[in-house]
Amino acid sequence: MGQLFPIFLEEPNPEWRAQFESEKARIIHLFSEEEIEQIDHIGSTAISGIKAKPTVDILLQITHETGDQKVIDNITSLGYEFIPQPDNPPPHMMFVKGYTTEGFSGKSFHIHVRYKDHWNEILFSDYLLHHPSIAKK
Repeated sequence: MGQLFPIFLEEPNPEWRAQFESEKARIIHLFSEEEIEQIDHIGSTAISGIKAKPTVDILLQITHETGDQKVIDNITSLGYEFIPQPDNPPPHMMFVKGYTTEGFSGKSFHIHVRYKDHWNEILFSDYLLHHPSIAKK
């Protein structure tokens, strides 16, 4: 994962939403209701009508009772690579799937794990979802 590769924007793809819903179901299946606060499709692929990097970004908001190692074990069991964040220790976790040294390989996903209300990117995505003219700019 350490090697950089070019990022290309793609035309809007209605499959991105379906890919999120499918992956969301797989993630939810691994945890109890008490361990997950919320799962959201965030980032550029969540905004209809705009070009996007073809990676489905998922914000997984967990409860304080959810064990860090359980999150790592469960998400990596789905084929994700855990990317440690030494400057932002768990629950600030990142996982990726579908990345190669040459670029994306098929469907690609990026899971951001946080406690509820510990990350503002969802506010940005929500704003763009509710203001499509600004999103297109």
